[in-house]
Amino acid sequence: VLVTTPFTKYFNRLFKGGVIDDFLAQVKEIIEKYDVPYMDYSSDPRISKHLRYFSDSNHLNDKGRRAFTKLLLSDLGLIQDTVEEHSQPDDDPTREH
Repeated sequence: VLVTTPFTKYFNRLFKGGVIDDFLAQVKEIIEKYDVPYMDYSSDPRISKHLRYFSDSNHLNDKGRRAFTKLLLSDLGLIQDTVEEHSQPDDDPTREH
């Protein structure tokens, strides 16, 4: 599985048009050549809209890494999208808020 991790909306605004088109063309070549699925979380609102998950505009902090890992594993069907009893609802990106 090829994955693009989440970025903040501020980071995503910087990379529009040609840069993204070139990147996606390279991704397309890779997924076709190796027959792998591609999961794009670059602007997924379950993570990207929450600045508390980022240490800067394009790097997840510890809380963000944990939330994204849980989201990715859930989307891959490797875990059920349930919230552990000790976590706060806002920290579970797999749940609609």
